[in-house]
Amino acid sequence: YLAHPKAVTFPELADMSAPLFGRQSVRNVVLPAALCWMLAGASEAWGFLTRRSTFLNFDKIREARGGSWVCRTDRAAHELQVASDASLEKQLRQTYDWYVERQWL
Repeated sequence: YLAHPKAVTFPELADMSAPLFGRQSVRNVVLPAALCWMLAGASEAWGFLTRRSTFLNFDKIREARGGSWVCRTDRAAHELQVASDASLEKQLRQTYDWYVERQWL
């Protein structure tokens, strides 16, 4: 995995992604951990019954509760000789377009 050198929080990332989906901003809602686990359990049960994957599951809750996922990018940029001068917003747009082209969104 490669990362962008600009560290952002989940709410900041959501706000950057909002225009891609035709929104000016998103609402950041903080839920109690117990409720998150219950919702993930219900979602996984629904996925099992319908034989479909679901977006919300136990792995997503573990990931979200893990806090910040930050890593340094300088070593990879140097050793792999990869660097991007594109803003994070532009790279999000490219990723969004890629998903739309494949009809994943």
